[in-house]
Amino acid sequence: MNSSESPRKRSAAAVDIADIYDTYGAVLTQTLIDIFGVPPVEAGEMVRESIEALITAVSDDPEGWVIAATCRSGEAYQLASMGTALAGGTATQIEAARDVVFLRRAFAALPEPARRAVQRHFREQRTYEQIAEELGVTTSYVKRLILGALSAVRNEQRRRQMLESGK
Repeated sequence: MNSSESPRKRSAAAVDIADIYDTYGAVLTQTLIDIFGVPPVEAGEMVRESIEALITAVSDDPEGWVIAATCRSGEAYQLASMGTALAGGTATQIEAARDVVFLRRAFAALPEPARRAVQRHFREQRTYEQIAEELGVTTSYVKRLILGALSAVRNEQRRRQMLESGK
């Protein structure tokens, strides 16, 4: 096998950065759009720049570093475009962005039926009965799906808090 046929190997850092982009890229882009009012094309570019900057950064928490760097970019954009100070402050907005990222990832990890039921109930404001009819299941099953999904997210939040507190 010649060198043109062999797959290119990436360094561990490059793999980690690629994984971080795959995991957080879309969520952080949407967060910049939703929380900081950054236009979509610019938001995507800001996320790419934050993740690329991670290459030279020294951090024990690369995911947290990228989230914070992206939020700082969003805050700078917002300040520049509005010409005003932010009411919540940087730390508050970074924490809000971390929560958004966490919730989106937690709900994305749910099984498909639970994810559909949660989305229809909370985003589309549908009743248990409407969801049951749409999915072709019983109302009690829809309730179990939603309650189970919320319980799973709460448990993941507790786990996250324990990891962050070092317990």
